[in-house]
Amino acid sequence: MSDSMTAIDLPEEVIRAIYSGPIPVIRDWESLPISELTEGEKVCKFITEWCVIPEGAKVGQSVRLAPFQVAFILAAYDNPYDTSLAILSMARKNAKT
Repeated sequence: MSDSMTAIDLPEEVIRAIYSGPIPVIRDWESLPISELTEGEKVCKFITEWCVIPEGAKVGQSVRLAPFQVAFILAAYDNPYDTSLAILSMARKNAKT
């Protein structure tokens, strides 16, 4: 990442929840052109532009990723270890899907 790009700070509870691997640097990926995005940022952009909520009160609305979801995606896709499996474990009904 170049020095001209600024990272968005992760909430402290998200940083504490990351047990292994590097803490991802979150940039303002929503405003960057696709050619400047990392793999993980492209995944986030795809989700927010193409995925919709399938049921419930917000059915049909675009998915908006929470900071912990973005951090998880970036940690899985944008690390030097060629991750093939990433596991997110948390209680039911916590915006995992």
